[in-house]
Amino acid sequence: MSWLASPPNVAKAVKSASKKADGAAAARRILAHRGTWTVGVGLARRGTLGHCGAASNGGARGIVGGSAGPTQGRLLLPSQWMVREARARLALQGAQIVYKEAQVAAQVAARRFYMRLISQLCGVSVGMGIVCVAVSALDRWTLPQVSEARLPLAGADCASLTRTSSGPLLDLLTRNLVRKNSRLAIEEAYTFASGAPLGVGSFGVVQRATHNRTGLERAVKKIDKQGIADLTMLSREVEALRVMDHPNICRLIEYFETDRHLWLVMELCRGEELCDRVLSLPRGLPEAEAAPLMAQMLRATLHCHGRAVLHRDLKPENFLFKDAASSRGDELKLVDFGFCMPAPATSSSSSSSPSKASFFANLPGYPTSAGSAGTLLYRSPESFKGAAPSRCDDAWSLGVIFHILLTGQFPFSTNDDNCFQELCNRGKLQKDVEAHLQSLSLSASSSAADLVARLLAIDPAKRISIEAALRHPFIAEALGSSVAVDQWLEAEQVYSRCESFLRSPRLRRIAAATAARLLIDDTSGNGRHADSARAAFSALDKRGEGRIAPSDLRDFFIASGSFVPPHSWFASLASGWPALAEPQGIGYTAFVATTLDDVLVSGDDRLSRSVFDMLDAGQDGALSAKDLQLRLGLSIHEADVVVSEALGQLGNAGGVGAARKQELTFQDFLSLMRTVPTLPAQNARLKETPTPAATTRYTSTGSIRFSTPPAQLGVC
Repeated sequence: MSWLASPPNVAKAVKSASKKADGAAAARRILAHRGTWTVGVGLARRGTLGHCGAASNGGARGIVGGSAGPTQGRLLLPSQWMVREARARLALQGAQIVYKEAQVAAQVAARRFYMRLISQLCGVSVGMGIVCVAVSALDRWTLPQVSEARLPLAGADCASLTRTSSGPLLDLLTRNLVRKNSRLAIEEAYTFASGAPLGVGSFGVVQRATHNRTGLERAVKKIDKQGIADLTMLSREVEALRVMDHPNICRLIEYFETDRHLWLVMELCRGEELCDRVLSLPRGLPEAEAAPLMAQMLRATLHCHGRAVLHRDLKPENFLFKDAASSRGDELKLVDFGFCMPAPATSSSSSSSPSKASFFANLPGYPTSAGSAGTLLYRSPESFKGAAPSRCDDAWSLGVIFHILLTGQFPFSTNDDNCFQELCNRGKLQKDVEAHLQSLSLSASSSAADLVARLLAIDPAKRISIEAALRHPFIAEALGSSVAVDQWLEAEQVYSRCESFLRSPRLRRIAAATAARLLIDDTSGNGRHADSARAAFSALDKRGEGRIAPSDLRDFFIASGSFVPPHSWFASLASGWPALAEPQGIGYTAFVATTLDDVLVSGDDRLSRSVFDMLDAGQDGALSAKDLQLRLGLSIHEADVVVSEALGQLGNAGGVGAARKQELTFQDFLSLMRTVPTLPAQNARLKETPTPAATTRYTSTGSIRFSTPPAQLGVC
């Protein structure tokens, strides 16, 4: 912009031009009304003219021929007025031009300012859009399988595993209750404890939390999904934990999931890691202490293999003590199934549980090779050569752990990953392991050294199996010296509780199994009722696979010296539905459920409320057949049978609202829980096969008193 176009100069020019224009306009008005002569005469009369001509034409001549000197006191000639008028017009036009230029310049500047502002705003908007697109693309790139990984977590169930020819099984049926909690956020359902976390791993952190409704303490494993390349491993871990049912495997209660995190709510282990116990004893544990720990690890691994699952990451860090060392003994729990995969089918596994193997094998993205799973120092030698994963891999890992328990050292000359892999690659591992085994034979008993050597056989074909390891003399002697079953539960109690459970309505059996899953890991309050059942189950499970076989149960009755139920009674355990026993025997949860009558009858109502809420899929305060179908995987006909039977029992016992609708309120449910079968009294002890007894009467009471076992009874 030029100097003239600046706002102060433009204003001055416009003001001056306006004054000149006003003067010129006044002159034009005078000329128009009076004419040129009249103006001259008028001015001459007033003495304002200088030199005037004579006679009548003098005025005109004077006007025309007057000098062009100063105008003060003179009459201006018309030509002078015209000149001044022209000059005024030119000045006005110049001022107008300058003013217009200033206006145009101001408009251009304003337009440029607004254009820059608009472009900047557009740039910000476009930038934000680009950022959003980039973030979305980054999320899709870093989480390429979120939708695929969330699908099996949200919708998979164990319906294919819950049925036999007679109907759905009890303990497998209740595993459908282990689902994603989509109604509440994790912060709404649990209160996290302040302080240091229980543990920190590669993919997450474990914190202590309290369930707001029941007051039970849990361990919550928070996993950041963005730090995991293969998100399907999370779905594999969840699905594997859902089918585990063993006292030496940490139980999954429920889980929560968002796009960013996965929370696994597990039973709480208050003790230390097995690794910490070993580190506190650099020379290893005495064999008397190592044997029962090794037996528990073998049992947990065998149960995994029985469920067609390979753990693939067995190490001391993944075995936790259930309680503190000074409380109630050394009970181990196996955790962390992040690297698990389906076990290859065998002749026994394929015939006993083919649906389990096919279920895990059909999970999306399931690995078919060993890859780099597990901790390097505990991996089998054949896994470094690309061999397919097998049960022998877990056996090798247990052999390494067993050697550490006895000596405090690895069974090879290094604890460095790179050096160990070099030993395997160069083929020097076998000689190194044999040298350590030779040294172990000089310090340990022959039985212990033999078991370690069999577990650490380099050739997987010569490596001892988990089943054979449990039958090894070193482990068999340790198990034989354990506490007898009858110190926890007498034979009459086992019989009467199983019989009472079978005589209960189907809904009450399901509720008892659900309560067992909630309380089976509780170490205080109501959970203490399950302690005797837990210890008795471990003693009765002779094979260690997580089931009480009918033959083991019969041997227990024979050894008790009291009475032996007839063969038909053992068969009745697996008949009807939901059956107490699987075809292979009674599961852990089902056995504990038979001992919870006292808790359900006279315990805290909060437990019954928690069970009711778990079964109430619609969360409308009423338990219907549709709820049971959604929660348990029953058919609608089976669910109707369960509800109708429960309402019928309430009607016979004077329940509240039994005939209103085909659904149960919480008060109806609570009445059903407090209505228990009372068996008629018989002889104090029966040395022979029981005789038939009268039918069972249902009474509503505040506690249970088990009478002498009745005779052979029918089952539902």
